[in-house]
Amino acid sequence: MPAAARRAAAKKVLARVCRAYGRMILGEGLFQADSHPGNIFVRRGGKVALLDYGQSKQLPEEDRLAFARLVLRMEHG
Repeated sequence: MPAAARRAAAKKVLARVCRAYGRMILGEGLFQADSHPGNIFVRRGGKVALLDYGQSKQLPEEDRLAFARLVLRMEHG
């Protein structure tokens, strides 16, 4: 695969991983504390599967909203 195609595929996978973690933490309130490359499985077509929820915690609504505010402040300065 040419280098440009690899870069485009990597960006696509990264966007999907970020979206999955964002939905998991901000939408569902589930915090998975063992996120590393060995727990991210990339399937055909760039689909992403997150593995190993042995170290996870359900975040209370207040904590989830505080984290959302933190992410927004980091994005907007």
